[in-house]
Amino acid sequence: MRSNTSDPTRLLSAICRELSRTLGILTVSDAEIRIAMTFLLTELRVLAEPAGATAVAAILAGGVYGKGVGAIVSPSRSSASARTTPASSS
Repeated sequence: MRSNTSDPTRLLSAICRELSRTLGILTVSDAEIRIAMTFLLTELRVLAEPAGATAVAAILAGGVYGKGVGAIVSPSRSSASARTTPASSS
């Protein structure tokens, strides 16, 4: 694996591609994560952070189609605080 180590983004991308190829690790794009976050919010009413939505993004993208799979998604702190914080009187 040859990469320009002065650019951390390119290096990380190269590492992810290699792991995906050799170990079967799935990767998803930022756009797929945004789609998963939207799906979680509109269909399940769960406000997830991007990292929490990545497993759902892989499922929705078809990366695990046909396999028995589940995803555990913890809601973001902001969704919990929005439900428990009283509205401001100002």
